[in-house]
Amino acid sequence: AWEAWCQALEEHPGLQHISLRNSLLDDCAAERLAKVLRQHSVLFSLDLGCTGISDHGVMTLAQALDENNVLLELCVEGTNTSEEARAMLQQALDRNRRLHKARAPELLRGLRRARAEAVTADTQLSN
Repeated sequence: AWEAWCQALEEHPGLQHISLRNSLLDDCAAERLAKVLRQHSVLFSLDLGCTGISDHGVMTLAQALDENNVLLELCVEGTNTSEEARAMLQQALDRNRRLHKARAPELLRGLRRARAEAVTADTQLSN
């Protein structure tokens, strides 16, 4: 089911928030999501809380934020991750927030363009 979400992100670049909370997401899925995040320019918030990702998945996602400066929230609450992995993720998110403040006018223009194409999806996975 997580592959469908990755495809949705690729096919609908206007999605701004996705919740995969309580899904069967694992490190393999996190690696796939990281690839998508590297190219996605509008997703602001991703909830991966209470999933099966570990430090490897969180670190992979944090590294993806080196190329994605738009994601501002990535919840990993309730996962089996270390403080070190969560700190690495938090540093990447903090950097994105600082960049976001500096680039707010540019991001708003991009957001307006994306909204013109956006498909609103507020569906939760049920596993």
